[in-house]
Amino acid sequence: MFDINKIFNRVYHSEMRRWSSLMNIGLMYYSRTGNTKKAAETLNEKLQSHTEYVETIELLHEKKLGFFGAARLAMKGEHPPIMNNEVDVNKFDRLIIGTPVWAGRPAPYVYTFLDHNSLSKEIKTGVFLTSGGSSEKQQKTQEIFKENLMNYKLKPMAASLIFQMKKGIIKDGTQNIDTFINELLSEK
Repeated sequence: MFDINKIFNRVYHSEMRRWSSLMNIGLMYYSRTGNTKKAAETLNEKLQSHTEYVETIELLHEKKLGFFGAARLAMKGEHPPIMNNEVDVNKFDRLIIGTPVWAGRPAPYVYTFLDHNSLSKEIKTGVFLTSGGSSEKQQKTQEIFKENLMNYKLKPMAASLIFQMKKGIIKDGTQNIDTFINELLSEK
């Protein structure tokens, strides 16, 4: 005969060990047109298949800008207000930050978020960019972004993702997702 208490305890403790070994990953992104949101959803699906706990945070602007207004903000290096500054990023073991590329620069809303969140520990951070242009041209933007993240106690990974987008469809960049996730989840 089965002892239901023993079975329950065995299953419960097995699940608790599995859940306690999961990393808490923050997937934070800003998307003006929906392209970066689509890339974030694609990345989130892959992370979920690795059975990691992922909290998705879409940064919300207070005032939506048009194409030229967004490019002007990025070029000036201004940090415009967002509605959701109050997420405790210190609870994450890993952080992924996604941003569109505006005038060769990351969207400034990401920096606004980081300005309002002081980190108490260094967090390994993955970066993904979305752009309508070719991914080769975005390498410089990626390097500048990674350098800037170090000012916020973030530890950028070597691997990053650049998605070439067209109207909410990923044209190029998904082939590197597995390498990106493997580096993110590694202990280094």
